[in-house]
Amino acid sequence: MEQSSYASAPGRPRCAITVDKKQVLTVKGDVIGVESDPMKVHAGLLVNSDRIGVGDDGRVGDATVIAVASCTYRGEARRFVAQVFPPTATEDVAKRRGEMARFMTAYFPAAKKAAGCTN
Repeated sequence: MEQSSYASAPGRPRCAITVDKKQVLTVKGDVIGVESDPMKVHAGLLVNSDRIGVGDDGRVGDATVIAVASCTYRGEARRFVAQVFPPTATEDVAKRRGEMARFMTAYFPAAKKAAGCTN
């Protein structure tokens, strides 16, 4: 197993997990402006999405899970958005969606804080 934070930067955490030279999970986060709507930007990835109780708006689709919340970053009003891409599609979509939602529920608050976002 290998972990890479290849494109991480302040306000932009990134992590890719590789097992046996196969990328199995990608996690991305971004501090964005308040005018940005990541749900619209990523609408094509949120196929058959359902809301989840994470952040101000969290959604799980067949291929990804995204959560966004308002925050203060370096004294300015911003939003933090996190997105998780699981391994390639599996036969058991309901199970994968449940696992992605549980992961985001646990991950999001810590990632938001680690990115420097408060409140």
